[in-house]
Amino acid sequence: MAIEAGPFHFGHPEEYARGKAHQFPDEGGPAILVVDVPDAIVQCAETAWFPLAQGLVQFDAGSGLEELLLAWPALSKRIRSIP
Repeated sequence: MAIEAGPFHFGHPEEYARGKAHQFPDEGGPAILVVDVPDAIVQCAETAWFPLAQGLVQFDAGSGLEELLLAWPALSKRIRSIP
């Protein structure tokens, strides 16, 4: 997941989504899944390898994944289509 404000080391999310859609043209086009993850859960994902300052949040076992899975059903989610 990417922090909304960035930085974006893999390109801006819209550019990344367009690139993925180009690689998989039969899957309906580019879109972004926007999920409002509580800060406390995002903080659990921060490690020396994945500092939040890099803009990427990687939820792994023992680093926020369990907390994210528990909260997932109640989290606000929306799909943003990319033109």
